[in-house]
Amino acid sequence: MRKGVFLAALLSGVVALPIGLRAEQPVEPTETGETGLLTIPTTKTVAPGKVSLGVYYRREIPNDQHFEDNLGQLRDTTVQQFEFVGTVGLLDSLELSVQVPYVAFDNEVRKAGENSVIDNVAHKVGDVRIGPKFRLFEEGQSPMPFSLAISGQAQLPTGSKQLPVQLDRNTAFNGDKVGGDVMAILDKDLFTLPGEVPVTLTANVGGLFPSKPDVFRLDRQTEPVFSQLRRQQFPNVEFRDQVIEWGGGLKVPLWVNHIGTLDSTAEYRGNQGTIKDIDEYQAILGGLRYTLVNGWAASGGVDFGLSNSVARYSALAGITYSGPQPPPPLAEAGKEKIVYRDRVIQVEKVAFPDITFDFDKATLTDVGRGRVYLISQKLKEGKNVKIEIQGHTDYIGTEDYNKKLGMQRAETVKSELNRLGVDPSRISTVSFGEDKPLIDMQTPWARAVNRRTEFVVIGEPTSTSEKSTEPAPSKATEPAPTRRR
Repeated sequence: MRKGVFLAALLSGVVALPIGLRAEQPVEPTETGETGLLTIPTTKTVAPGKVSLGVYYRREIPNDQHFEDNLGQLRDTTVQQFEFVGTVGLLDSLELSVQVPYVAFDNEVRKAGENSVIDNVAHKVGDVRIGPKFRLFEEGQSPMPFSLAISGQAQLPTGSKQLPVQLDRNTAFNGDKVGGDVMAILDKDLFTLPGEVPVTLTANVGGLFPSKPDVFRLDRQTEPVFSQLRRQQFPNVEFRDQVIEWGGGLKVPLWVNHIGTLDSTAEYRGNQGTIKDIDEYQAILGGLRYTLVNGWAASGGVDFGLSNSVARYSALAGITYSGPQPPPPLAEAGKEKIVYRDRVIQVEKVAFPDITFDFDKATLTDVGRGRVYLISQKLKEGKNVKIEIQGHTDYIGTEDYNKKLGMQRAETVKSELNRLGVDPSRISTVSFGEDKPLIDMQTPWARAVNRRTEFVVIGEPTSTSEKSTEPAPSKATEPAPTRRR
């Protein structure tokens, strides 16, 4: 067991070393259906109208065969699971998940000195799980310094008596009645790597309510449970129908390119045990997930059993899809129409970027000062052009706070233009806060783009007639900076 703990800690440490940067990937389903890491749910939910689908394969890595002296039997048991999972977003912070497990329980028993198999494989569907997850509040969107969600699952009695009993929330195999679980989930961004890439810690605690089987067969249990129950003088077996469960995980970004992103996870799961007089359930998983920009992802990991009731090693692999993933809503270069004084004028886009800001800041960076200088020179060419400076923020923070921050940014740019010699009577300011993102995605790089100021022509040279309904001559509008998308 010490060897397993050491290997688990070593693998978790290796996969947690950041070797690059990435943008946040689409939300993926776990092995149990909810969105989150590979086995641990997080507070993130699927956007309304979107889905996350996946199939996972888990297999116990076989140990040496075990000889039961009292029975004169050589036992070799293996569990393989296929998990078909799906999640759909119902509301802005509400999702519904489904898990359909298909189990192959390989139970080979031989008499000592004989090759004939007494028992063999049972292929059965386990207990189907279905339930909601609701995010109460999100870090950065509320006064709380973390995110919090509540998840609930009902385990329908679709399992088989030919499969082992339930040991944790994922192995709901042998249900004769409805079971389930409820948990509270907490997420916290511990810190960010360069480029605003977060390292996230998630933890959960709750209650597991397994259904008691009407018939308990010792020979239908996995080897770790079988061995412990034999030492406890079966058939005196007692079950718990109320079990405290807990878990946690750490997600660390590793690498990014234009094709996809790579994350590492270290995940721990445990409960106080569903069968009395055997060890608690404890396991740790080290895993990786690579997500393509179109929503497809491949993941894999190794589970290490930390207690005698769990198989020592299991391998987990999965393929998932989240979507549909819309293309970034970037505007094409060209011209746009702006309504002013009941007339439509045609203006050209300027050829320099918007002025962007650091997170939660309204002060100009050195690059920002350089861009304001370029704008001032352009405005001096068209001396009668009037502009509106529009301040924008990302989505983090309250609506009122972001409106104030957007105005501070617009006023900062106006003050710098005044210092560079632009007449303040030609400049007005307005704030849209978080209402008009250029890229409507909740990712660090999209947030950075959305923290900006834009320039829109709201007046034209006095030589142009105000009664004209035709587009203004290109000579008058050419030097005017406008909205930059």
